[in-house]
Amino acid sequence: METTLTSQRVHVEALITRRFLPFALMVMLAVSTACERSTPMSDATAEQEVNYLRAKKLDEQQDFQAAAEFYKKTLSVNPDFAKAHLELGLLSDEKLGDPIAAIYHYRRYLELRPDSEKRQLVEDFIERAKLSLVAITGKNFQVDEVAKWRGLIQNTPPDAFARRSNDWQRFLNFMGH
Repeated sequence: METTLTSQRVHVEALITRRFLPFALMVMLAVSTACERSTPMSDATAEQEVNYLRAKKLDEQQDFQAAAEFYKKTLSVNPDFAKAHLELGLLSDEKLGDPIAAIYHYRRYLELRPDSEKRQLVEDFIERAKLSLVAITGKNFQVDEVAKWRGLIQNTPPDAFARRSNDWQRFLNFMGH
């Protein structure tokens, strides 16, 4: 009788080891991988990200539209990378003539770096972009209303940026330009 119990115990242990252990290891691996993905990259690490480096290079080569696309790819990988938001804001403002995108990225930068030494400068950039928006549309209205209209509120998913240029064109048509 005792050998039968021992035999059954060995059988149960083997069954647990064969069935449960691989499942437990898969769960642990999945949890650890998810934890790694949810941890944002440091700015130093993000600055070495291939899309960011490519964006910087294209910006230097004055291929501004392509640079903007690579900044967007950078932000799709790391949406909390403040420096990429600032640089895409500057690019949108100064080179691409998209003040709403600029305002969004400037605000996002300030949200991520509220104590930045560049805070006042970036706030001035926001005001300049607002004036640019008024000049483009010929209408004096609240930028927040336009940003809401275009869907560029704070939690805009990265894939929504692909639709932004078409929305902007429709908006300008709506405004009579």
